[in-house]
Amino acid sequence: MKSLINAAALAGIVIAMPVTSSAAETLHAEGMFYGAEGHEGAGTVRIVSGDNGETALNLIDFSTTPGPDLKVWLVAAGNVTRSGDVKDSQWLSLGKLQSDSGNQSYALPAGTDISQYKSAIIWCEAFSVLFAAADLKSAQ
Repeated sequence: MKSLINAAALAGIVIAMPVTSSAAETLHAEGMFYGAEGHEGAGTVRIVSGDNGETALNLIDFSTTPGPDLKVWLVAAGNVTRSGDVKDSQWLSLGKLQSDSGNQSYALPAGTDISQYKSAIIWCEAFSVLFAAADLKSAQ
């Protein structure tokens, strides 16, 4: 399955995977989405590691205003409320937003230092606009 997902990612194909929780998961951080700059945002974000050692960002009961070129980013800045907060901060793109609503999961690159990121955001790359943000609270 992992090789199928990697091949799909290289081809630019998004595979929506169900967000599931297991007793073997370790919760690192979580937060609640809020809208920004005239856009709506709601739902929960969780950063978890599975027993396989892989870390993922999960969106749960998520929704945001539809838009062009929306991406999921982790941002070093906390309390992000405007696009300028993002532009002035370090960020990591996790890829294209799979859907403007529903449960979704995004793999974090191996070796990502989660402690360096204080927010998860939905970002319109085409127009450099913040759609939604969530402050990440450490679970440890």
